[in-house]
Amino acid sequence: MEQKIEYRSIDDLAVTVSDKSDEQQDKMLVTGYLLKFGEPSILYKDDKGRSVCEVYDQGCVDASTDLSNCIMRYNHNDDYQVLARTSNDTLQLTVDAVGVKVDADIADTTQGRDIYELIRRRDITAMSAGFAVDSDDFDYATSTRHIQHIATIRDASVVDNPAYASTSVDVVKRSIEAAEK
Repeated sequence: MEQKIEYRSIDDLAVTVSDKSDEQQDKMLVTGYLLKFGEPSILYKDDKGRSVCEVYDQGCVDASTDLSNCIMRYNHNDDYQVLARTSNDTLQLTVDAVGVKVDADIADTTQGRDIYELIRRRDITAMSAGFAVDSDDFDYATSTRHIQHIATIRDASVVDNPAYASTSVDVVKRSIEAAEK
């Protein structure tokens, strides 16, 4: 069965900076949130000027969601090199109470170094998901689509212009305590 992949972006909200251990010092590590539960985003305005929203319901990503072959790219661009992927553990997607957290070890390529530097400088601060939904509902009273379950996440891209205001990405910085030791 062919799945229809949808793409949604989330903008920078509250970026957290993690520490690098000594063994991670030479790696280009980034972290952020691919999607956050319960935070609606305006998708568009309808012909009557009403905002049509979408929200990821708590639990829409669970143990049955396929995360096994997700890639990280820049702006979902197929012409761009893969920066990291779940199948080789350079990309980890973990579900917590907030949403889907991303930890990535960016490939040490020319494009990888360029993207890492743009994230480090905060020129790129957001992420976007490419996924297939297998359960959703539309609340006509609030004009809101509720994504109840995601079957698979195939793309976790860093992006320039996100659709959701709550995604984030930042570099993982070396711990000051580790440096002092």
